[in-house]
Amino acid sequence: MNKSLLFLTLFLSISTLNAEVINKKCLSQKTGKSTYDINLDTLSLRGALGYEFMGQKITYEVSKGQYKDGIFTGIATFLSSQTG
Repeated sequence: MNKSLLFLTLFLSISTLNAEVINKKCLSQKTGKSTYDINLDTLSLRGALGYEFMGQKITYEVSKGQYKDGIFTGIATFLSSQTG
């Protein structure tokens, strides 16, 4: 095995060890009326964000993510609404 391939294999193995899927359900502290379902993949830097407020259910796709020092940032784009 050449050195480049060995380095790439080790790098990908180490990167995968640090990857995680973040699944959280959050309730707004102030009013308790907003619920967020968060699903983020730190390896693919993508995910989904569900938002529910007063019976409205909306899903956003999260893309162009960055994950650094335990903080995930990205762009949330409207994907669908279950309530019209």
